[in-house]
Amino acid sequence: ADHLDGAKADVMVSALPYTSLEQRLRQRILDVLPGALAADGTVVVIQYSPLMLADFRRRFSTVTYRITPWNVPPAWLFSCRGPVVD
Repeated sequence: ADHLDGAKADVMVSALPYTSLEQRLRQRILDVLPGALAADGTVVVIQYSPLMLADFRRRFSTVTYRITPWNVPPAWLFSCRGPVVD
């Protein structure tokens, strides 16, 4: 939010190694993503395993993914849209 000066992002791309981060730091980062995204925006996340799928689904109403097998190692591309409303 500090870097966006009150604006919302249309697209965010992340290749952070979420599974390698300390759990509290990972949760803090993931918790701010939905709030920084415009209503019709998308977060694209590149990972090397499907382990983060449940975390993304807890925060976004629509999460789709695909595997890019030609990448070495194969990468998982997640597209996350629509923050989950409690």
